[in-house]
Amino acid sequence: MRVQQQIPAQPGKLRLYFPRFLPGTHGPYGSVHRLSGLKIVHDGASLPWVRDALDAFAFDVDVPERASTLALEFQYAMPGSSGERAEGLMSRDFLNLTWSQTVMVPQGWHVGAIPVAASLKLPPGWKH
Repeated sequence: MRVQQQIPAQPGKLRLYFPRFLPGTHGPYGSVHRLSGLKIVHDGASLPWVRDALDAFAFDVDVPERASTLALEFQYAMPGSSGERAEGLMSRDFLNLTWSQTVMVPQGWHVGAIPVAASLKLPPGWKH
């Protein structure tokens, strides 16, 4: 699954988190190991980022001057069977999407205060 996300940002250091604690899982069952190809962009330029050495769910980036948003792109490798806990499921004709697998959250924001407008583009021939 390919993800594109716009996040609020201010110039300086920014820490982004991939969700570790997911609704209904009662533990730290986030699947950061399924995240790949992370690209952070501002004004058309890719920004270098660093994964935290102690927290695999945390990513650090320096936000340029005058930036108020960053664009994120990444892929999330959906499992093909229901053998993993708290995961969505994808097959040739079925998608069980958990929205928490498609976001990175900026540090310092309460999750409920981040404006969200989600959309989904399905492959040709799929219906919702």
